[in-house]
Amino acid sequence: MKRIATVIIVLMLGNGIGVSIYSHNENTYPLKSSEFVKSIVYILPYEKCSDYWTKTYGDRIYYYVYENISEDREAIEKDFSIIATIYNNVILIIPAEDTQLYFKNMATMNEIARENGLQIIYAIFPGEKYGDEDTYLENGSKMHNLVIQDMQYLASMNTTYKIAIWYGWTYRCNAVDIINFYRSLPNEIKEKYAVWLDEEYAERVRGVYLYNLPYDVLFITEAYDKEEIASYSCLYYNQMLVTGYEGASSLEEWRYNIENMLSACRCGNIGIWMFYDIGDGAGEEYAAFINGSLSDFNFTAEIKFQKGFSYGAWWNSTFLSEESDASLENLKDTGTEWVSLVTTWYQDDEHSTQIMPDKDSTPSDESIMHAIETIHSLGMKVMLKPHVDLYNDEWRGEIQFDDDEEWNEWFDSYKNFICHYARLAEQHGVEQFCVGCELVKTTAREEWFDIIKDVRNNFSGALTYAADWSNYQNVTFWQALDFIGIDAYFELTDKNNPTLEEIMEAWKKWKPDIEQMHNLTGKPIVFTEIGYRSIDGCNMQPWNWRRQGKIDLQEQADCYEAAFRMFYNEPWFYGFYWWMWEPDPSIGGADDDNYTPYKKPAENVLKAYYKNASIYVRIVKPRDGYMYLFDREIMPASETIILGKITVEANASANAEKVEFYIDDELKYVDAAIPYSWTWNEFAFGKHEVKVVAYGMDGNIAEDEIDVMIFNI
Repeated sequence: MKRIATVIIVLMLGNGIGVSIYSHNENTYPLKSSEFVKSIVYILPYEKCSDYWTKTYGDRIYYYVYENISEDREAIEKDFSIIATIYNNVILIIPAEDTQLYFKNMATMNEIARENGLQIIYAIFPGEKYGDEDTYLENGSKMHNLVIQDMQYLASMNTTYKIAIWYGWTYRCNAVDIINFYRSLPNEIKEKYAVWLDEEYAERVRGVYLYNLPYDVLFITEAYDKEEIASYSCLYYNQMLVTGYEGASSLEEWRYNIENMLSACRCGNIGIWMFYDIGDGAGEEYAAFINGSLSDFNFTAEIKFQKGFSYGAWWNSTFLSEESDASLENLKDTGTEWVSLVTTWYQDDEHSTQIMPDKDSTPSDESIMHAIETIHSLGMKVMLKPHVDLYNDEWRGEIQFDDDEEWNEWFDSYKNFICHYARLAEQHGVEQFCVGCELVKTTAREEWFDIIKDVRNNFSGALTYAADWSNYQNVTFWQALDFIGIDAYFELTDKNNPTLEEIMEAWKKWKPDIEQMHNLTGKPIVFTEIGYRSIDGCNMQPWNWRRQGKIDLQEQADCYEAAFRMFYNEPWFYGFYWWMWEPDPSIGGADDDNYTPYKKPAENVLKAYYKNASIYVRIVKPRDGYMYLFDREIMPASETIILGKITVEANASANAEKVEFYIDDELKYVDAAIPYSWTWNEFAFGKHEVKVVAYGMDGNIAEDEIDVMIFNI
């Protein structure tokens, strides 16, 4: 079975072109199944290079134009057969040309690739055939038409995967040029377009998404020292990093330097040059390296599934209290393994540039350190998640400014705020850190890259950003982080009392886009917040903490169950942080309408998934304290009253095999398929007990019962 990777056929080395893969590094992030993949340069074997610079860097790119590749077909096929045992794709570095020999050579390479089951990514260097290199950016110019002609020809071949255009040296290179060139492309080749950026241009166009360039356009960037790799390997949604090392005098020296540089990389798509022995010039060590002699090494923090819960306080000493310690013990009992510890600083309004702690409302550093210590002592891990709130009661997502001077002042203040907590987190062994939360109108700003860099200088663990559910697709800096965080308050149905099935169905309009964000970035998805109040209609606007409604414990539980069923087992999904567990253990229970599931049916749902051993079942119809007339819910009542027949309905956890229905301990029906239900339509008069029993695949049993007054004659 092939590993998913790419090898570049490079005809141009030196300060520019290397080898790359185009594949998500599943071991790093880790998507649970695949090993780390890597690729290495292939030199077209038309002669040995006694003059390294001239032959390799100067001539070989033009071999495709001026020489007949068919004469070397046997040697190329041999190399491709080796490549095909390991990789899926190759990359050809080529000039823009229109000679018959050029097109014949491209057809030959396409044929060889097809015979070996490989795809090709072409990288075109616009030359000076019809004017300066930059003129290809001028719509309608001879160079523009030449490049488009080449792209159309290459796109027509059945092994073509991507066609990259190179930007570097004296070429114009800015976001507007790139987006205008993209828009000039015929529709049939837009999906093939990629951008190759010389090392000096790597970060020059990172604002390109503001001009609506699709996120799936591939960016191939170059960097040739460790510091550059750390900075330039995480700039674009769909990115490939190219690097290399020329100066080695031995294979061991080359390998050491390559691995040392790549240890700073935060991109899963990696390219490296082969060792090239200047002494004999033949590059005969190529076969050994292409078969994987480099060590396996991780580029980023490893992310594992997170069974999490949010835990916050809005008083300076709350986390120091005995009540808070007891509440954390209760949280541990739910099976929670990660705690998102929330602390808050404040600014006056959405246009204020200064962020400050509040002497009363901001948890003291002492209390945060105590909470971290307590959480760790209970065997749980910590994600520290600092928030910014506004004194005028507006939402933090409204923070924005009219000019760069104000933006700079705000980001300077934000850097002071966030790095304070990054240092505290590092000093006290915090495992993860969230660099920001729901700052919707700031996410297009390039200052975020500097914020993230400064946080990494102060904190060695994994980083994320908690994007609002309405904004996660517009965050421009996901590649600088270790995983994608979404505060998942997605609006679901338009019903006050939806069924579990209706809630699950409503998730289907949001889920594909969430998965697509993973596919575009290669990053794991974590819901850094998700939660529902225990009120009627909580699914409609989960974010609305001011919403009024009567207590509905079942809808909250159903929302928990629906989210678990929709996401828990997805290979790209890595965890929940439910909002929220209160530091006061007296908050919760049947009379509470807040977000906490404590002492509510939703807690049983949580335990069923987080503890991986429990099973739960709950009667959802008839409901306690309602009147039913011929199977229809009519009105609230002092007790459950049924006139005529009734359909008894039950919800059970996903690990349930069957549900049994009992009346006064007499088995009436067994249902082994969702939705679990049974119609009770027999003579009955007076008070009776309705009971359901669920049997789990692990042998566990759960039951629920309700007393009803029924009159069915």
